[in-house]
Amino acid sequence: MDAFVKEIRGCDFYFKYALGKSELHGDEFHEHDEIVFCLGEGVRLVSKSIRLDLEPYSMVLIPREHFHHFIYKNEDSYHRCILHYKGQGELSL
Repeated sequence: MDAFVKEIRGCDFYFKYALGKSELHGDEFHEHDEIVFCLGEGVRLVSKSIRLDLEPYSMVLIPREHFHHFIYKNEDSYHRCILHYKGQGELSL
């Protein structure tokens, strides 16, 4: 399956709709909050405090400055929507 990426960028946000391999590997650390909406299956979220297998159509909120990474059963079929934004409040995980 061929990978595709559609992106929208603004001053305080970044939105990505993508299928296929991620360009990021290993721990991620962002200065912004992140919402990940997994459309496919076979994805595990790993952070300091949790290890969570995500079902299709799962949404996770990841607070800024929080180390995390994803493990893929089949990275070629990793299907997701990602929103990075500079929020005013605090998220916790």
